[in-house]
Amino acid sequence: MWSGLGEVSLRFPPIKDVRYLKAVRSWDATFDGAQGAEYATPCDANPFATQDEVIVMMLDWNDYQRQLGATTAEIGRISPDTIRGYRGLADAGKSGPLDGKTRELIALAVAVTRQCDGCITIHTDAAIKQGASREEIVAALSVAISVNAGAALVYSARVMDAYAAKTAGT
Repeated sequence: MWSGLGEVSLRFPPIKDVRYLKAVRSWDATFDGAQGAEYATPCDANPFATQDEVIVMMLDWNDYQRQLGATTAEIGRISPDTIRGYRGLADAGKSGPLDGKTRELIALAVAVTRQCDGCITIHTDAAIKQGASREEIVAALSVAISVNAGAALVYSARVMDAYAAKTAGT
């Protein structure tokens, strides 16, 4: 459970065969020092996994990327101009002064800001192919997190301004 957000708990299906699994720590354990949860993940699921690291895949990102490719190809067959227009936009920034890795790290930060799973899977793959390390990806995500929190603060000020404008005559 996360404090301050009410009671939120994650339930995982029971693991039947634990011979090839290792225990992982629950999400909230990283914040409150709790002991490991009673679930496990395949050891080979992530080569970066350590005994006490949280490794719970929310989505099969590789399969999702394949599904997106197939579905967007179908859209392209029906409306080729739409895909040509998108490709024109996507390719427009490639000739600029930023290298591919920097562009992909920015794209990941924007993907998080826009909450776009399709963008996340495509640009994570592209960032890795451009040589981005796990640490560089986390640094880009840290910028997205800080800017989004700042944006919430700025827009909160706008709400207060709107409130003042709407209650000025009352």
